Amino acid sequence: MFQDEARFGRMSDPRSCWAPAPHRPVVNLALVREFRYEYAAVSPWDGYLDFMTAEKMNTDNMALLRLPPYSPELNPAEQIWNKLRRDYFANRVFDSLGAATTQAEQGLAEMAVNKPAISQLTNWPWISAIMKA
Repeated sequence: MFQDEARFGRMSDPRSCWAPAPHRPVVNLALVREFRYEYAAVSPWDGYLDFMTAEKMNTDNMALLRLPPYSPELNPAEQIWNKLRRDYFANRVFDSLGAATTQAEQGLAEMAVNKPAISQLTNWPWISAIMKA
């Protein structure tokens, strides 16, 4: 399994979006610096996704093997955060940190149900080659 953490909060993430001509989309912006860390572990082989927040994590029975620092391109769990930000956080403003946390947990829960999509998103050729060796 590959694990990663990401910071989510009330800071807006404005992205381009479609609108019919001649309308110009208007996106609200929030500059509130309230954040919370989310943790996810993904198994690219079967698409299993598990997630938790720092308060719920028990690290007593964990042994970590670290990837090289500053190399998100090696960690397939990074793709989970990219999809979560794109599909669940883009162009949204949250009234509270709790609302942002709920949105993150809802998005992760919806992604966790679709194991084939998670596997397709995270099962890179070099990972498959290692498993077949």
